[in-house]
Amino acid sequence: MFQKERLTKIWLIASLLAISGCVLLSVAGSEVQVDTVGIVLAFGAGFGYAVSLVGSKAVVADHSPVLGIAVILCVGAVMVLPRLLLFEDLSPVMTVHGMTVVLYLGLVATAGAYLLLARGLSVVPVSMTALLMLVEPLTGCLLGILLLNEVFTPVTGIGALLIFSGLMVISLFKEKPAPVAPLVTHHKKTWFRKQRQAGQKTPRPRGGPGAFPG
Repeated sequence: MFQKERLTKIWLIASLLAISGCVLLSVAGSEVQVDTVGIVLAFGAGFGYAVSLVGSKAVVADHSPVLGIAVILCVGAVMVLPRLLLFEDLSPVMTVHGMTVVLYLGLVATAGAYLLLARGLSVVPVSMTALLMLVEPLTGCLLGILLLNEVFTPVTGIGALLIFSGLMVISLFKEKPAPVAPLVTHHKKTWFRKQRQAGQKTPRPRGGPGAFPG
């Protein structure tokens, strides 16, 4: 809406498939419990992330992706820094293992990932970018099964299949553009108007613009 992007039928179908898959992945292997506060917080987080995508798109449209993402991440870091220094225990970070994990999460998982996101936003619509980012829960599910020995259930498989299907739909199928009306130049309009005023039968013009009398 803010970027004046048109939501196509392909996008709606892909979104329905992918979101359904995410819901199945979130409830797989656990009892479903409705928590009103959790639902409100989840919607708030999703809305905030959607706004950040639109803002990032606006930033990278006028500046380089590196500059835009650097400013966005720095502002976020400054906002959470007071809580980190005042209320959090930093002792686990002040070790070799802790610093290694922090450097990886900061350089690769955050800065590197967001640079790729900014590059994608510069060439792909926000609506498609948000949908393609649903590959994250699919990747997390697969890594959890392969590396953390998480249980693979039929619900997990159906959810992963739905997400994959949604990503394939949005990637492979394109909405056909609306037909464009033939262009009528100002020169042709003037010539036809003169013919009507002269009461002559309008012949079918041939050739280029030079075929019309001045």
